[in-house]
Amino acid sequence: MHEINNGVFKSDISDNIYVIGDIHGDYQCLIHCLVDLCESCHISKIYNDELFNTDNREYLEWIPNNKAIIIFCGDMIHRKRCNNVLDDECSDIFILLTLIRLKEEAILNGGNVILISGNHEIMNISQPENIMYISPKNIETNLKYFNDKNFVNKYIKNSYAWIKLDNILITHAGLCSEYLDNDEFEKYSINKINDEYHKCFTNLKHFDDKKNLSYSLFIKYDIHNHKTHNMFWCREWGYGEIECEKLKILLNKIKCKKMIISHCPQFINPNKPQMINFECNCGEKENGEYLLARIDLGMSRCFDYNDETSFIPNLSKNHYRKMAILKLKNNNNDSNNNNNNELYFNHSCVITKKISCMQYLLLKYGYYKKDWHKHGINSNWMGFRYINSIENIKKLREETGAGVADCRQALEEASGDRDEAIKILRKKGIEKAAKKEGREVKAGSVFSYVHHNGKVGVLVSLACETDFVAKTDDFQTLGKELTLQIAANKPSSIAELLDQEYVRDPSKKISDLIKEVIGKLGENIQVIDFKVVGV
Repeated sequence: MHEINNGVFKSDISDNIYVIGDIHGDYQCLIHCLVDLCESCHISKIYNDELFNTDNREYLEWIPNNKAIIIFCGDMIHRKRCNNVLDDECSDIFILLTLIRLKEEAILNGGNVILISGNHEIMNISQPENIMYISPKNIETNLKYFNDKNFVNKYIKNSYAWIKLDNILITHAGLCSEYLDNDEFEKYSINKINDEYHKCFTNLKHFDDKKNLSYSLFIKYDIHNHKTHNMFWCREWGYGEIECEKLKILLNKIKCKKMIISHCPQFINPNKPQMINFECNCGEKENGEYLLARIDLGMSRCFDYNDETSFIPNLSKNHYRKMAILKLKNNNNDSNNNNNNELYFNHSCVITKKISCMQYLLLKYGYYKKDWHKHGINSNWMGFRYINSIENIKKLREETGAGVADCRQALEEASGDRDEAIKILRKKGIEKAAKKEGREVKAGSVFSYVHHNGKVGVLVSLACETDFVAKTDDFQTLGKELTLQIAANKPSSIAELLDQEYVRDPSKKISDLIKEVIGKLGENIQVIDFKVVGV
C-alpha cells in the first residue's frame, strides 16, 4: 500500500490490511489484537515500566519482515468515567507512544500502522484539562503529556483525520449528512481535510474563532442534532437501520463507495446487540458485500457502573464486547475477478477468538481479587464478589449438602463467612427436620458393620419416607456413619445414641447429623432400632 496524497492510499494486491476499532486505553486488548489476531507483533519482554509506574508490562515489537497494514479507527485512549471497574489501566499515553513506535518499526519492514483520530483524542488535545472520561490512574499522566506541545505535535504528525483507501472511506465517526452545506464541503477533498487537520492541531493553543472552518470540521457539536456533528462525533450511521441510498450519495461526494466506522458501540442497542456488523448489502458474494462496516466493540467502560443496580445488566452486555478485527479482502483474490483490484468487506472478514476484554484479563491475572493483588493490581471490581460467592457456594454445598439457594442465602446472612454460614445451615436444617418429625416413615434400609478384629458387629435399622430417598448417597452414608458411631461408643438406647457427640465432629450431636440430612433430603428420617453383637 502506498500513499498518493495526504491520507489517500492505494492498495496493492498482496497487502494484508487489518482495521481495528476503539481500543479505549485497553493495552491488553491492543496486545490481543496485534499479537493473536493480526499476528503482526510479538511480546519481546516483560518489564517493570517505571515511566508509567506499571509492573509486568508487556513490550510489543513488530515482527521482522511482516508487511501487514494496521489501521486504527480512533479512540485509542480514555477508559471510563466511573470508578472501580475491573481493568482501570494507566495506558493512554503508553498506547499512543507504543503505536507511534510500532509505526516506525512497521515501515522499516514494509508494513505500516495508520492512526486515525477519534473524538477522545481530539477532546484531550483541544481541552487537555477535561478529565471527564479519563481513568483516575491516567489523569496526572494525561495532563502532563497533552499539555506538552512536542508530544501533541508528534501524535498529530503521525495521525490523520480520516483516510481514503482505494474507494473506501475509513474514519472514526463517519460523515454526517448535514455536516456542512454542499457548497462549502465540496471545496474539501480527503487530503485537504487532512491538511487542515495537521495545520489546525500542530502547535494548537485553543480555538478563539468558532466561525473558523477548523472549528466546524473538528470541534463543533450540536447535542440536539446528531446529523450535524463533526467528523469525530457523527452518530448518524452507528445505530440500527440506515438509509443506504443517502449513504451512497454522500460517499459519492468524496469519491468513495464504501465506509468503515467505529464510534458506535452496538452492544448498547437493546434491539440488536452485536459485534462487528455490516449494513447495505451491495454485492452478490456468498457472505455479502457491503457499503458500511461498523467495528466499535465497546471497549470503553464509560457504559459500566460498578453499583448494585447496574452491575449485572452491564455485565451481561460484555457477551457482545468480543475483541475482533476486520481484515479487508481483495476482489483479485476471487478466481473470477482477476482484473478487478477492489477491496471489500463482509462477515467472512471478521477475525476473532470470541473472547471479551474482561474474560481476557480474568484468564491472565486470575479469577479472584487476591490473584490480582499478586500482580500489584488493586481493583474493587464488583465482579470479584460474585465470583467469590459462586466459589463459596460450591464449597459450602460440598461441605453441607445443602441446596444452592440455601447456601447463597446463608452466605449472605453470614457476610461471606463460611464457618458462620455452616452454623446457619445447621440451624435451618434442624428447623426443617423439626417440621418433618411427625411424618410417617415407611421405607428405609438396614446397615451393618463388623470391626476389623471380627469381635464387634452392628446392625442399624434406619427409616425414611420413600424408597427413592433410601437409595440416595446421603441416606446410605448416614446409615454407615451410624453403625460406626454405635460400634465406637456402644449406646444403650436410641435416645442415648441421639444425644452422643458425633465421633467425626464433636461440635454436633448425632441428632444434629440426622437433622442435617433431613434438611437436605426433605424427608423424615428415624433410627428404628439397632443391635450390637460382640464376643
